[in-house]
Amino acid sequence: MKKSKGAKLETIKQVNSFKWQTEMEASFLQDELKRNIGQRVMWLEAILGQCKIDGNLKDEFLDVYVRNGRLECSVIKKSQEGGKTVYSKHFANRDLDRHIVALGQRDYNKLILTHAERELQLWKSCLQRWESVEGIYGK
Repeated sequence: MKKSKGAKLETIKQVNSFKWQTEMEASFLQDELKRNIGQRVMWLEAILGQCKIDGNLKDEFLDVYVRNGRLECSVIKKSQEGGKTVYSKHFANRDLDRHIVALGQRDYNKLILTHAERELQLWKSCLQRWESVEGIYGK
């Protein structure tokens, strides 16, 4: 649904006429928001410090699938033989259980790292811009 020009102008007027009840209220809310963002940044940095990627597993992949109504998994290993890349599939058994868990954890950590790094970058950028705007306003 498109807004008409009149509706847009009314919204702009409402934003321009918005006043904090007190300057103290505005200051308190801004400080509270900055504190919450700072806590989120620290939490994300802690996550990034804990997530590690096992480099020994770089040529192995976890294959998860449904067969006969059951969830199953196997390990696919990549190797070089005679200048060709060869993939071999190893089905889950008791010997591979710990290895499968390690591969699953590695893939989970990769996903978490990707999203946590992106979010951390956004929050840090937000805080930097906030500081620059406050610096200009203070002058």
